[in-house]
Amino acid sequence: MNTLSIALGFIKPRIAEWAGQKEIGPYLLGVTGVQGSGKSYLVDKLGSMLKEDGYNVGYLSLDDLYLTHGDMLDLQKRESDNYFVQRRGVPGTHDVELAKRTLRDLRTQQQGTILIPRYDKSRFNGEGDRYPEQEWSTAVTPLDVVILEGWFLGFESLNVQELQMRAEYSLHSLKELEFMNQNLKKYQESFMDINDLNALIQLDPKELAFVFNWRLQQEYDLISKKGTGLSPGQVFEFVNGYMPAYFLYWDNLRKAVLRNTPGNHLRIVLEENRTPSKIEIL
Repeated sequence: MNTLSIALGFIKPRIAEWAGQKEIGPYLLGVTGVQGSGKSYLVDKLGSMLKEDGYNVGYLSLDDLYLTHGDMLDLQKRESDNYFVQRRGVPGTHDVELAKRTLRDLRTQQQGTILIPRYDKSRFNGEGDRYPEQEWSTAVTPLDVVILEGWFLGFESLNVQELQMRAEYSLHSLKELEFMNQNLKKYQESFMDINDLNALIQLDPKELAFVFNWRLQQEYDLISKKGTGLSPGQVFEFVNGYMPAYFLYWDNLRKAVLRNTPGNHLRIVLEENRTPSKIEIL
């Protein structure tokens, strides 16, 4: 079985059961996984198939919620000694108010058309920038299903003792790690509480090193479409910026994180060619 068929078999009966409870809002499905693991492809295919079944589906990617290029430059000036903000990616480089407002609008039960932000990763030679508002996507509410996708969706901030213990094995300063951890906590409190999810699908590489080649493949595809992007060396540096977050949080994500809805966390372990080698329902 491939990843899509596994995910469909997991999620369709759960959404069908939820459909009788629409008065309490749309079904909130999370999709998480490392860069290049196939999250966007899976979300697109799942959404299309759910639409074929008659569901009204909305999408939100954490990658579309990054700060504008100008705001990122301002952040880099303020935090010039912080490794993690010299590129987009980790918690602290997103527009929290925009994320909170957009997710709230997607979950509304009132009839209306809402705007969904879009981000162009190819702009400024791969540094990226948000599309102008007139080029954003739209969704018509009320929705039956909202799919939230992101590489650190499901990460939960660590307490002081856990962070200090892990910092001892990191190449980065405790101050830098605290910046990321504190912003992750802010995200959880503002818009990304894992227990708001009805279900979570996790694409988990058998070896974390796979992410380098997967992300490089993504960049080649982006360059072929947009004509600009990161060089291989820049991709390596870019991915390195994410690795400390995986070191801090990924092991915990491999456990049953949906405490309010146990049995609704699907973990799919992927080989380097992205074929599933193990399936767990947590």
